[in-house]
Amino acid sequence: MSERFWQLAFPIPYRASLEKFARQAEIDPFVFAGLIRQESEFNASVVSASNAYGLSQILPSTGRDLSRRVGLPRFTPRMLFDPSTNIHLGTYYIRHLLNSLEGNWHEALAAYNGGRTRVIKWKTFAQYREPAEFIETIPFDETRGYVQAVLRNAAVYRQLYDGKAAAISYPDPPPALAPVAAAVKPPARKAAAAKPTAHRRSRH
Repeated sequence: MSERFWQLAFPIPYRASLEKFARQAEIDPFVFAGLIRQESEFNASVVSASNAYGLSQILPSTGRDLSRRVGLPRFTPRMLFDPSTNIHLGTYYIRHLLNSLEGNWHEALAAYNGGRTRVIKWKTFAQYREPAEFIETIPFDETRGYVQAVLRNAAVYRQLYDGKAAAISYPDPPPALAPVAAAVKPPARKAAAAKPTAHRRSRH
């Protein structure tokens, strides 16, 4: 397939905002692009069955909490349809999760899909020698597939837009990045216990 084909399959709209807020949150913009592709396929106006809004699929209640933390005044749920606002809140949120999980990207992505409290429980199942072992023991098929898909997406984005080899196995944490955190939820799960409260994914 041509490079143009892959760019159509893996677009990166709103790149300026994505890079700006990823840099501000000290996270890898290609990983966040991979997350957005998995959450909403870059559809800024999507609303999930769980009432999560926009690119990174944020619940209005979570958006209200996050907006206070980042200093956005007069929050309304419709603000989550604005790509720049959604990316700002989403990158802040994943940074929070990464920090709470010692910068572990695989755990953070699992938390973004399955909930932070679940990830903390899963970490007690064994002493994991490498990230792949943790991923393979995730008991939810959806969450396990989600983590793998986001990392694959990130590898493709890196190859297409940064000119670097797209290794499917992503470093943990990414090189030259400070610890970061993410949050996500599985089917019909409650909001994560840690602040800020977790959001819901587009397919739930």
